[in-house]
Amino acid sequence: MTIQNFLDQIFNKIQEAVPSARIEYQFKPISNTHFIKVTPLTAFKEEAFVDIDFEFSAKFYEFDFNSDLCFLTEDSLVDLDNPSIDIAPKIIDASQNIYLVKHDIFASGFLEQVAFQRLANELPFEVEKDDNSYLAMAA
Repeated sequence: MTIQNFLDQIFNKIQEAVPSARIEYQFKPISNTHFIKVTPLTAFKEEAFVDIDFEFSAKFYEFDFNSDLCFLTEDSLVDLDNPSIDIAPKIIDASQNIYLVKHDIFASGFLEQVAFQRLANELPFEVEKDDNSYLAMAA
């Protein structure tokens, strides 16, 4: 098996198991290391990805590619400066970008105050309606 075929297997497996993940790849000759960056951090921490990490790390050394393999995420100490591969997520996780917008539409005929409340950690959520108008939106 070639290193490229092996990497393709990793990329495909990550996309299948964690479709919200962005995958970037770069080989750094100075350290002789294949770096695979998986973002966002929520995708990197998913059990499905952790299983892939263990599975392919073990296989990598069994195939003896004479180099190293390293999985990264957005808060890793090493960063990719020039990824040769950048695979967009199959599914975009908008739950991190859902906000409750509260405003009084009758205040002097203008929108004088708008309050944003991040709801990402409160999903699912219910919006209670009173004298003000409420709108949930994803950005």
